[in-house]
Amino acid sequence: MITVAAPASLLLASGLSPKAKVIWLASHLVSPLTVANLQTATGGISATSIRRGLSELSAAGWPAAGSAPSAATPAISLPADLLVNRRVGAMAKVLFGMLHLTPGFDGRQTALTYHDLGQLAGACSITMQIAATELRQAGWLKITRARRSCVNCCRSWWSQPSSQTKTPPGLW
Repeated sequence: MITVAAPASLLLASGLSPKAKVIWLASHLVSPLTVANLQTATGGISATSIRRGLSELSAAGWPAAGSAPSAATPAISLPADLLVNRRVGAMAKVLFGMLHLTPGFDGRQTALTYHDLGQLAGACSITMQIAATELRQAGWLKITRARRSCVNCCRSWWSQPSSQTKTPPGLW
């Protein structure tokens, strides 16, 4: 399965939009780096949003391609199948990576409230609930509720069947 290293500092950066973060991740999957290839690799983010995201990344000091995170930078591996999934929005893709960075994540699950996730992501709990629902509906996350607002991430990317998504053109 093709993966991309997602630096913790990128996923947790408060000054970048979720789309810009997904564009940065996708830029490390495509060759050559074109708007059309990025649209495919991001799961259909519009050309206008990609141009804005690239500008946002440049202004924040995150070059779109050619720079891999250093070994000293903690990173997780995000699957390309998730990045290209059109049913999962940018915030949900970032949330998936952030779940893997949360304290108490044991490789398969963690227990958090939507409020906790919102504080981690710098977003409201309703946004986190919507993002978690997108991941659940696409089969990337299993949510169980011990309390009304508790999220339990039980399904990790490595248990996702890889045959469900084809690798788009332009990915290596």
